[in-house]
Amino acid sequence: MDDELKKSILKTGTTIIGIVCKDGIVMAADRQATAGDIIISKREKKVFQVNDYLVISGCGIAADIHRVPKFLAAELRLKQLRSKTRPSVEEAATLLANMSYNGIRQPSTIPQQAGFLIAGFNEDHVNKIQLSVDEACTNIVKHAYKGIQKKDIRIQVELNDEKMIIAVIDKGKGFDPKKIEPLNMNNYLNELRRGGLGIHLMNILMDEIQYSIQPLKKNQVTMIKYFHREESQEKKIRQKILMERSYARKK
Repeated sequence: MDDELKKSILKTGTTIIGIVCKDGIVMAADRQATAGDIIISKREKKVFQVNDYLVISGCGIAADIHRVPKFLAAELRLKQLRSKTRPSVEEAATLLANMSYNGIRQPSTIPQQAGFLIAGFNEDHVNKIQLSVDEACTNIVKHAYKGIQKKDIRIQVELNDEKMIIAVIDKGKGFDPKKIEPLNMNNYLNELRRGGLGIHLMNILMDEIQYSIQPLKKNQVTMIKYFHREESQEKKIRQKILMERSYARKK
């Protein structure tokens, strides 16, 4: 029985592996290419860098393994140019899944025959922090300083392994944060508004917002972002919608 099993074990094929580490991701694959039981090459490339934040590895038909990463990179770049935001790893994985599905389902003399692993890191925190600080500064220029140029805005940043703290400080006209009404998402979307996000955007993108208001002396908005805090799916959807509206407003 053991001899029969040994004879039936396939000794060719591809091994690809992805390892998620604390501070990164490792993607690896063997370098052997075969045609049935014949070894064609021992230097075949099966791991590809898609862009600055994504890698992909593949198994199957060599032509498909080399073709798909190129199409994936091009489609992701087009999406980034259209939306002005960097596609997430999840979006890239969904696109790859659709490409693979279409390659199998669409009529073809030779359908796609390849499987893939994709991995990378998101820029979520960077985008959220950058947009929140931009909104805070825009509010100061428009409302605290009434568009007057040559006024100071001071930004202080504290950073550690757990969180980033950003304080945006001005000496303009103050406001009462308690008078700001909560954002009604349904009304906002139904009105097809582009502006009016400001503090609402900061509240949903950051984890904590603190205010210290002394009109014409020192107004300080302190925003805190925790790097390892899980966010609900509902919050992620709201963030995505508001970020897209904000970027559309700035075009």
